[in-house]
Amino acid sequence: MKKILLIASLLLANTLLISAQKVWNFSETTLFSAQTFTTTTTIDGLTIVASADKTIVIDGNNKSIDDYSFTQRLKLGGSGTVDIRNVNFAIPTGDWTITVYGMGSSSGVQRTLVVSDGTSEISTFVNDGTAIGKASINYTNTSESTLYMYSLSSGFNIYLIKYEDASLSRTEDVSDSKQVVDVQYFDVLGKKINSDSKGLVIKKITYEDGTAGVVKTYIKSK
Repeated sequence: MKKILLIASLLLANTLLISAQKVWNFSETTLFSAQTFTTTTTIDGLTIVASADKTIVIDGNNKSIDDYSFTQRLKLGGSGTVDIRNVNFAIPTGDWTITVYGMGSSSGVQRTLVVSDGTSEISTFVNDGTAIGKASINYTNTSESTLYMYSLSSGFNIYLIKYEDASLSRTEDVSDSKQVVDVQYFDVLGKKINSDSKGLVIKKITYEDGTAGVVKTYIKSK
């Protein structure tokens, strides 16, 4: 009986972990084969919006960063919007950390990847194409919505997209083990704002030992 309960507990824990994160790694060839998309296609919950004149390509390319060794990339070959040439996915209600690994398509030229909720721009990822980079943002979602990623102008290459429960990942140095003595909120220009503000918010947490950490998060309006 104890063995059965242990197996059941492990299965439940594994199910909860899976539901708390989602990863699209374009090097997983069983899902993402090298190809050119000319129509809108959905693969494993990720919708790739393409057309005959605004194609999106998956091809071979080797890059390494953190613990990843990528062999393929998704190429946004030009500018897009929430309606054309983008990748998008539904994200459930909750507090999430969204991470993207990618780089601009031209070495030495700044390219911008936009992350939008369909109405507002919630973050950007800027890279000059000389090396693969990583961008993360915390996103508080009060109702299920769709997030869109597209290039602001010209090309941008994406190697991996991930969202996970914010409690599993921190974008800055924030501790759960130290006593909090003060929490303040600021806008992106550094102006202090109310704790119930919506949009892109910087949260500064001060601890009893005098140290502080910050978290950048996007709080979606109801």
